[in-house]
Amino acid sequence: MGEGNKKYRLLIVDDVAENLHAMMNILRDHYSLLVATSGERALALAANEPQPDLILLDIKMPGMDGYEVLKRLKSDPATAMIPVIFVTALSEATDEARGLNLGAVDYITKPVNADLLKRRVLTQLELKHYRRTPLVFGIDEEQMPQTSPGILVVDDMPENVHGLVSALSDEYRVMVAESGARAIEVVNSANAPDLILLDIKMPGMDGYEVCQRIRADEKGRSIPIIFLSVLDEPIEKVRGFAIGGADYITKPFDIDEVHARVRTHLELRQYRLHLEDLVKLRTAELTESEKNFRQAQKMEALGTLVGGIAHDFNNILAAMLGSIYLAKNSSDDSEMVNKSLESADELGFRAADMIKQLLTFARQEEVNKKIFSLVPFFKEANKLVGRALEENIRFTTRINCGELLVNANSTQLQQILFNLVNNARDALHGSEAPEIIVSLEKFEVDAAFRERHPEIKGEHFAVIEVQDSGEGIPDENLPKLFDPFFSTKEVGKGTGLGLAMVYGSVRDHGGVLEVESVEGEGSRFRVYLPLEEGAVSHADHEDDNIHKGRGEIILLVDDDMHLRTTNSAILTSLGYQVLVASDGREAVDCFAANPGKVDLVFMDVVMPVMSGPAAVRKMREIDPRVKVIYLTGYDSKGALTSQLDRSREVVINKPCPISYLSRIVREQLDLP
Repeated sequence: MGEGNKKYRLLIVDDVAENLHAMMNILRDHYSLLVATSGERALALAANEPQPDLILLDIKMPGMDGYEVLKRLKSDPATAMIPVIFVTALSEATDEARGLNLGAVDYITKPVNADLLKRRVLTQLELKHYRRTPLVFGIDEEQMPQTSPGILVVDDMPENVHGLVSALSDEYRVMVAESGARAIEVVNSANAPDLILLDIKMPGMDGYEVCQRIRADEKGRSIPIIFLSVLDEPIEKVRGFAIGGADYITKPFDIDEVHARVRTHLELRQYRLHLEDLVKLRTAELTESEKNFRQAQKMEALGTLVGGIAHDFNNILAAMLGSIYLAKNSSDDSEMVNKSLESADELGFRAADMIKQLLTFARQEEVNKKIFSLVPFFKEANKLVGRALEENIRFTTRINCGELLVNANSTQLQQILFNLVNNARDALHGSEAPEIIVSLEKFEVDAAFRERHPEIKGEHFAVIEVQDSGEGIPDENLPKLFDPFFSTKEVGKGTGLGLAMVYGSVRDHGGVLEVESVEGEGSRFRVYLPLEEGAVSHADHEDDNIHKGRGEIILLVDDDMHLRTTNSAILTSLGYQVLVASDGREAVDCFAANPGKVDLVFMDVVMPVMSGPAAVRKMREIDPRVKVIYLTGYDSKGALTSQLDRSREVVINKPCPISYLSRIVREQLDLP
């Protein structure tokens, strides 16, 4: 086939009807065919538009023979570039070299073997395609390798080897192997050949086995192998093609034929290798572009969220400050003090959780998946998503199932949900009763679903549905809905990439995305995610007991005065003796001044003068057994956690419940 759905056009020229019909029967399913029974008619068809892409030309014809037709084709600039394959009788083998010298690209003998004919035609059409459209593929022919190609001649007969080496050494670097084993060694060496001329009949390992072994290795798959054989039986040629041979040359060979076949397959290989390199380059560029796009989408979404988050965050801070004020001014009312402090405590953790969600959403990260429970994720994600909606939009969340486990990337799922809700919000413009309903339920695959999605594996799915009461989607837009850059929004209101990204992310998770829409009534988007069987990790904050100290000495290091004062008071109340330092260098000095006395170091990570990890390395030079707890507000991508010595170091994220902190401190101190 040609580019797109266009068929290549072949002109078959032969004065014998049986020969014409034989070739037409072989080629008609794959190509558009033109037929000529004389040289004159062939020239006329070749000159007409659209011209044939390739000509199969008989030599022996009454009146104007094939040689004369070829001469005239090559002398006319309009037809000179059309490749011509001679079709000859076996008795005309001595004339093949003449045809090649006149400009024929190849020949095939009668009676025509179907597989051999299709292979020769396809090779020449592929080569013509590359020559004709190098710029389409980004191929700069001047920059293609100009070094002399290497040819490996594999034959156990010295006279055959000598003839080939003499004929080819002026144009190519010629290597020789007298056996199949030696040929494989050369192919696997640093000086691998660009093409192999391989004898079939050799003692020990024959040419067919050598070809199979070379093709089995990735390095050898791109090297064209041309078989050399005294056997001219079609069955032998078909067998060679089936195991990866590129072509055949029959012994005793004509050197012009050898040159023609070698040139064809070396040029074709060069184009293919260049295209492979180009594909790798374009793939790398596309991967980088997609990565940048995903991050841009996150930042765009994050910018939209900030407006909604700011309102809630300021409310939290206002309530927290009010609770602290009430506690300060209610010293004579212990119940009011306790209620106010409990409220401030709860509000603080709500604020911390909000920050954690934002950092998760904005973080650049690889698409790493893990098994987790979808229900709690769904609840928290909807809290985040709902904050970005206008107050006049009724936003409802429904959970119609028990625990559902999925193997997924939580950040991508958040983006999927945000994009779908954001899309639903935009569809509500002008709606008198704007409403968005987001639901989660379990789904068992039925026959109708399997028919719609035969590629899907598994029987059990979680379904996230986003429904809106908006304007709906016109039927003519539904097939294009997930195409990149397709958008019905006003210029500047959308990139046309949101739904395309959702579609890609859902497919990455082994799921499917469906949409139903009725104009004037609204739309439903359904995300189907395959369910997992297995355990899920839960947060380790469930122990609410306070674990007391036994008078151990803790070195507390933090550059924030308020945190240093607060944490020192907390550790003291838990029963520990506390030494304090405001940066890493001061901490090292304090540690050195109290040799053997410090039982645990409570260390901030990012500090001026000397960072926490740097200070710990200095301390380990003094005492390699020192135990450390790092306290951090943000461990980006787990950069710190991945470098820990887990036998002596742990990380606690700020803020955390005092019960959890007390337990971790106790556990570290109790380690041997």
